[in-house]
Amino acid sequence: MPLFNLPDGRFVYPWLSVIRRFFTNIPLAAALIVVCQGCAVITRVPPAPGIPRSAAAATRTNRISREDAIADLEALMRTLENVHPAPYSFRSREDVLTERRQIVSALPESMSRAEWWTRLAPFIASLGDGHTLISNPLEEEAEALNGMSVFPADVKLDDNRHFIIAVVHGNQTGIERGDRILSVNGRDADSLLSEWTRERSGDSLAGRMTDVADRFKTFLLIHSLQPPYTLRVASAEGIDREVTLQGIPAMPEADVLFTYRTLEPAIGYMNFLSMSGDLDRFKNDIAAMFRRVRNDSVRTLLIDLRHNGGGDDALGDELLRYINQKPYRGWSSGELKRSAELRSYDKTYYRIPFRWLPLYFFFSKERMLHFGARGSLAALPQQLVAQKMKEEPFFSGPVCVLTGPYTFSAAVIFADAIKTFHLATLVGEETGGHPNFFGDAYDFRLPRSGLLASVSTAHWVRANSDATDLDPVIPDVVVKTTAEDIRAGRDPVLERALNCPKID
Repeated sequence: MPLFNLPDGRFVYPWLSVIRRFFTNIPLAAALIVVCQGCAVITRVPPAPGIPRSAAAATRTNRISREDAIADLEALMRTLENVHPAPYSFRSREDVLTERRQIVSALPESMSRAEWWTRLAPFIASLGDGHTLISNPLEEEAEALNGMSVFPADVKLDDNRHFIIAVVHGNQTGIERGDRILSVNGRDADSLLSEWTRERSGDSLAGRMTDVADRFKTFLLIHSLQPPYTLRVASAEGIDREVTLQGIPAMPEADVLFTYRTLEPAIGYMNFLSMSGDLDRFKNDIAAMFRRVRNDSVRTLLIDLRHNGGGDDALGDELLRYINQKPYRGWSSGELKRSAELRSYDKTYYRIPFRWLPLYFFFSKERMLHFGARGSLAALPQQLVAQKMKEEPFFSGPVCVLTGPYTFSAAVIFADAIKTFHLATLVGEETGGHPNFFGDAYDFRLPRSGLLASVSTAHWVRANSDATDLDPVIPDVVVKTTAEDIRAGRDPVLERALNCPKID
């Protein structure tokens, strides 16, 4: 017999009532002190899923058999249906199962892990959920980037969705910024874009295509297009020519969440690159940035989300404390799927032996996850965030936020809150991610190949509460970047944002 109910109406059984009586018989303040002082000791950030023993042979030999591939596919489908709140929202289950059978029937006796990925990735991407995906074969990718040269230029998409050279690295001759790529090592470039886009999970076509252009160097290596690169390119005048390019050493990616500088007197520019980082560190860094904003006598602040693929939306909330006092919310409601997989993973946030205690009892979202029938959905309502006090040094001048098709996930939540509650002015192109989206991915390894997979566990409704609005976040001021802009080295979005209006 249940002894009492939680506020959401779900039952807690008698063995938990002992904990409840203990905490109701001591002062609340003392209870909070006990819990908070223990948090650093009993909790941790779980490590990324490691390669399972069952996949050791595949990662060592870089080969996977047909039987192992089928076992991978079965595990993937089982986890998808257990964990995802609505896996067949954009494609019927019958169609998905039909394609699954087609994949199995076409499997060779053995293949490399990269070849297996090229079969699995489009299958999962076809579900239309940007957070449900098969990651690139990370081990092979890291090995290739460590010991192999990469394509010597950065690539963007022009306004007709063709690959175009944006930045040339090293002492390369024969190509120039603005050249359109027609073919690479005999492969038609437009066909490559179409093929690779099918391999990328995403909320929108524009977001997936932009992601491919951003990862152009990596996609070349995954698909065995290696240096020297024989390119056929076309100039701005449409004149074709052929050029051979040598690779250059891969450069490590900078591990920073944002950079800050002044563009011209009284204009500050924050390039907000990622929300995937430690919140406490971000709090210190963002406070230091706003002290620089004050010392630089900045009158207009620009926040660039065009290269931000998301992370933790709490970082966006922390940033807003310095520029906003209006009530807002990043999302209006959500649903979390209760699954055995997610419940087990949630307990790994606690160190041994604390994970065997029902400590999740003290946190409302975790209670919703752990109490209720497996497979049911827990409602996650969101209230308006009331900004009661300014966070010093507070910035009260005009703020413009720049968005584009690479803006995704938590960065979209941030942009949608700004658009919905008029917290700043959005400038640029529509976001690649959608504010009505599936997210909070559960990461796991496929048992035989060891490929890293992710499946969404929750569904979020955008800040305006309209669950039927499937559009991305559309800027207040729409600015497109053309091929001519790229050739000239112009950034029309940034140029337009320099004249940022003040939001009342």
